[in-house]
Formats: sequence, C-alpha cells, structure tokens
Amino acid sequence: MANLIDNKIEVNETKRSDLFRVDPKNIKIEEGFNIRNIDVTSEGIKHLKASIKENGLQRPLVLKNNPNSEVDGKEYIVVDGHRRMTAVLSLLEDGEPIEYVKAEISKRMNDEQALISMFTLNDGEPLNPIEKAEGVRRLIEVYGYEPKEVAVKIAENQATVSNLLKLASMPKAVKKKISNNIISASFAIDLARKTKNDEDFAKQVEELTKGVEEATKESGKKRAKVTAKKATHIVGEKNVVKLLEQVALSLEKDEVDNEKVDLLFNLVNKLKKKPTLETVKELFV
Repeated sequence: MANLIDNKIEVNETKRSDLFRVDPKNIKIEEGFNIRNIDVTSEGIKHLKASIKENGLQRPLVLKNNPNSEVDGKEYIVVDGHRRMTAVLSLLEDGEPIEYVKAEISKRMNDEQALISMFTLNDGEPLNPIEKAEGVRRLIEVYGYEPKEVAVKIAENQATVSNLLKLASMPKAVKKKISNNIISASFAIDLARKTKNDEDFAKQVEELTKGVEEATKESGKKRAKVTAKKATHIVGEKNVVKLLEQVALSLEKDEVDNEKVDLLFNLVNKLKKKPTLETVKELFV
C-alpha cells in the first residue's frame, strides 16, 4: 500500500530485497554459455580482484538453478556477473577466505532469457562489439528470432543489429583484433562491405594493423586503434600527395620527431604546387 508523506506526494511502500548469501564454491560458470571473452590475467580482472579483496563483492551476482547440479555438484549457474565471479574464483585459488557472495536467484530463467539478460542486466564493464555480435548471432541462429525482434529485445535499432550480424560473420582473426582494440568495429564493417570476399578482407585488415601491432610491441604503449578516420586515405587512396599528407598529420598527432614531420609537410606543400620528381629531388638532394 502507498503512503503519504508531509508534502502529500504518494510514495510506494519499501519492500525487502530478494538477495541471498551463496557459497561461491557452489556456483558454476558454464563453459560456452557466456558471450563474454574473459581473460583472468587481464588488468581489468586484476583490478576487480583487488577491489573485491578490499571491499567485498558490492554488486550482487544474478544466478539461476543448475539443472545438472547432481552431476557437477554446483547448485547455481551465473547469469550476470561473470567477470565478478571469475575474480572471486581467482581469489579463492589465491587462498582468500570468501565464504559467501551476495546474489539474486532467478528460479525460472531459461537459457534464452539468460542470454537476453546479458544485454539488459549488464551495468558493469560494457559488452564489447564482438561479444554483442555473438549474442545477436545466437539469438537469431539458436533461438529463431528475427533481426527486428532482436532489436527490440536488446534495445538497439535494426541498423545496429545488422552491423552486429556482420561482425559475427567475420573471420576469427579479425574479430580478435576488434576485441583487442586494434581495429575499430565500425571501420571493419565499412571495409568488409567494400571487399569482395573474406580472404581479401582479412588480408587488408592484416596489412592495416601490422604496423600498429609492431609499433605497440616496440614502444610498450597502449595500442592505437585503426579507425575509419585514420585509414580512409590509406585503403584505396590513389592520390599519393593526399596519402603523404595524411601520414604527416598522423605523425604530428602521435608526436613523432618534429624535424621529420616538418620535412614531410614541406614535401607535401611543394608537390601540391609542382607534382614532379624534380620537386622531390630539390628537397632531398
């Protein structure tokens, strides 16, 4: 029943929550169920472990009953909170005494509903484009949804669902580069539409990202994503002067040696006025 407070605004009655305290040793992460690709050695999981160790698990897991509990000895399966559960299990392996974690238990949730909930319940680290793509693919191919139905279920527009399906069909090597933030999903989709087949597409992506990955290894810096904006004048660019100009702008932005960048800009400006071999010779000889 609703109550009236001093300023006469009607408010709903406070209700008790549905939280449980569950032994983490009684919770299973079902292999192949989660659309997330979780690396227990990643910085994100290390940070999460440190936070849980210091403050406990602040955000409850969402669990469902395990239909095979008699076989594998785990009463519950994780529906939402796979990263948190991975961190908890890793802490247990490290010898941390975690007796209970907070959880909501959905007794009637099936696998289809659990998959949809990965989109709707997730309020921690967002799903990356490849994880979303796998979820969309599974909803359509396994559970028989139409793309327009998926759009409604995951609160996205149909164009986004179409792009996610395109991502899901890409070669594994390309999807890995997108997941690792080496190439942007939007650029990969745009490039795929302009390429005849998967083999040519994968080859172009490899050529575009090779320099990025090598530079990352050498410098130890955070990976520089290849985006549509950066690559527009590299893929299919026929105007050499424009290509040189884009390279110069990119080097300038990345704070490469100023002397080299100035030399390149100087060459570009001279070639714009007089695009001949003699112009190049005048500058370098």
